[in-house]
Amino acid sequence: MDDYIAYQKLAFLRKNLEAIEEERVEEFSMVLAKIYRWVVTAIELRIEDVQSRRNHSAFLRYEREQAIKEDAARTEKRQAALEEKQQEHEAVQ
Repeated sequence: MDDYIAYQKLAFLRKNLEAIEEERVEEFSMVLAKIYRWVVTAIELRIEDVQSRRNHSAFLRYEREQAIKEDAARTEKRQAALEEKQQEHEAVQ
């Protein structure tokens, strides 16, 4: 059974790897030390990638909200100008 959500697995692995001393792994096996370094680097890069994508999507959401607000303001201003012109036109006739 999957006890961890996908994003929690990286944190779980990172926490478990922090308990391991790299020097002791090197003493045990150089090959295992290289694999250990590769796994640690891969996890760190993946965490950075997830954070970067999350920040980028938050930025895009913010830009979208700003564009919607600006469009609403522009539409309101245009509608007010249209109503003003219609009233002037009706007053002339």
